[in-house]
Amino acid sequence: MNTHTDNDYEQVVSRLILESPQVKITSVATDMLLSDISVDSLEKLSIAMDLEEAYDIEISDDEVEQFESVADIVGYITLAVNARKEKPEIEAAGIEAAGIEVTESEAANPSEPREPLQENMSFDMDDVTGAIEAGEKAKRSNTA
Repeated sequence: MNTHTDNDYEQVVSRLILESPQVKITSVATDMLLSDISVDSLEKLSIAMDLEEAYDIEISDDEVEQFESVADIVGYITLAVNARKEKPEIEAAGIEAAGIEVTESEAANPSEPREPLQENMSFDMDDVTGAIEAGEKAKRSNTA
């Protein structure tokens, strides 16, 4: 399992910033404002694209525009990577709640879907919670 820490994310973000030809500093701290170190909107998009590729996440242009400091980027990456790690657990809970049987090999390899998934599929926590509650209700009615 590949576990990252905030420090890992900070190092990657710092490296990407320092590699920018516009940036004329030799070190990066999380409290630095991007505007103060010559990271403009295009450079933020470039950094975001590199981070998307590095961590297999998606960052919308609107989210990129909200980045004002190095800490903003590091915090976003931390949350996005953690959300991506939790997604297979949420998917598994939704499958079980829907009454779909999951084999041991599928449970061990949640990254290999049974059927093709739609591109950019997202989950609303209310939908997941509702699916779990429906599955529990169905289990109770089957045992009664």
